[in-house]
Amino acid sequence: HRPVPPDIRFKTDMWLKKYMKIKDLEPTLKNSELYMGDPTYWPDKNDAAALAAFARHKGWSSDIRVTCLTRNSDRYHFWDIYGKCEEGVCLWYDFDKLLLDIKHEYTLDPTLGWGPVRYYTVAKLLRKCHASGLALAKRKQYHHENEFRIFRQHSPSSDEHAATHLKFQPESLRRIYLNPWIDADKFRREKAKIKVWASGRYKDLQILHNQTLKYDKWIRAVDKVADEADSR
Repeated sequence: HRPVPPDIRFKTDMWLKKYMKIKDLEPTLKNSELYMGDPTYWPDKNDAAALAAFARHKGWSSDIRVTCLTRNSDRYHFWDIYGKCEEGVCLWYDFDKLLLDIKHEYTLDPTLGWGPVRYYTVAKLLRKCHASGLALAKRKQYHHENEFRIFRQHSPSSDEHAATHLKFQPESLRRIYLNPWIDADKFRREKAKIKVWASGRYKDLQILHNQTLKYDKWIRAVDKVADEADSR
């Protein structure tokens, strides 16, 4: 079976976002590729079971490799779990451009699949999910993640590096946000390092400081609401 139709487009979505650790950013930028992990080692065994069941259905005698992004707006727990707080960065990819990169990878590896994750209760999964959709199936409790998943076969005969990495074009990556825990001085130091790693290839890349924990515009607004109420 071919993967989920690759031309799915979400009109409200411009971005696909990848939360990761700063320590993994240098090879990501220098090689222009995302690491695809082994779900066997994921804490969420529900996810791992769905992906393993999909691989069995496909007749893959080997494991499966996956990378997960989100189409959602920023969430505290994305930074906490996937970025490990003060260790984290978030990569913002242009949706259309990254989709073209994925399609190109598919021409080289037809086991590649991708698409938005669909969220199910157990009852709905049993009624509506075909085995071919298990790689993109997740429990209903996680629907707020709005995940976009990319997966491929990883077999003993595979080129190890190619099977565990997804190539992208530098122009697909548009922004990098450093986590909101670091102070201004550390942000400047990290930004300088990232500029070196990205030099010469990522010409329009923006490097920004995330404000999830202290959004000044919000704080001023709530103060204004309180002040106006007190003055009445």
